[in-house]
Amino acid sequence: MRKVGHRKDIYDKLNDLDVTQTEYKELQNATLEDFLQWRDKVLGITASLHPNTHLIVRKAWLWVFSIQIVYGLRVHEVFAIVNAFESYTTKDGVPIPALDDPNNRDNILVLAGKTIIGTTTKTGYRLARPQVPPKYPDLLERLEIKTPIIPVNKPRSKDASTIRKFYCNKATEQLSRWNAPTTETHAFRHLANINGMQAGIPQEVRAQSMGHTPAMNDSTYKKRQSTRTTL
Repeated sequence: MRKVGHRKDIYDKLNDLDVTQTEYKELQNATLEDFLQWRDKVLGITASLHPNTHLIVRKAWLWVFSIQIVYGLRVHEVFAIVNAFESYTTKDGVPIPALDDPNNRDNILVLAGKTIIGTTTKTGYRLARPQVPPKYPDLLERLEIKTPIIPVNKPRSKDASTIRKFYCNKATEQLSRWNAPTTETHAFRHLANINGMQAGIPQEVRAQSMGHTPAMNDSTYKKRQSTRTTL
């Protein structure tokens, strides 16, 4: 029997194959208006809810999605916020007030390298600033950003990768169950970037706050812009 390594004709045929990707998954996008309307329905403000609805569960996950829209965090990074309920002092001695502090007007988030769910963040320690579009100057108040509620769902596994996937899948599950305008949590992260663009926040600042490079911000993240958002 001849060894596969000697079959040069097989390699020649493989090299002739065109493996260029020509079909791509269509990226979902969401507008802030869509999210606000959907949020009101989920909370029972503009729609009737079943008497057995666990409102606190809905508020917790809506807070996660709202943090994504305002700060552009990845889902698991929301669990890395260390100044949600108490102030934080940086290594160089700068105090960062707690998010729920009513006197805190800067509302800067401190993301630690580790999360409370047993995972690590993709980009390690960083600060994240709110990205509020001029059309909605009261966005933090409308989304109750300064009233943190952390989801209590917990996976059985202690493996970091499994835990990260669990929360991402749980978030997607809630979006589908509550008929959200998108089933991709990353659409909210991209919406935050667009909010920052509308607010005139420099690209370098937006990229640093969201935990990626300006090049990534300029290319990938602009693909999510819908016509309504652009206008």
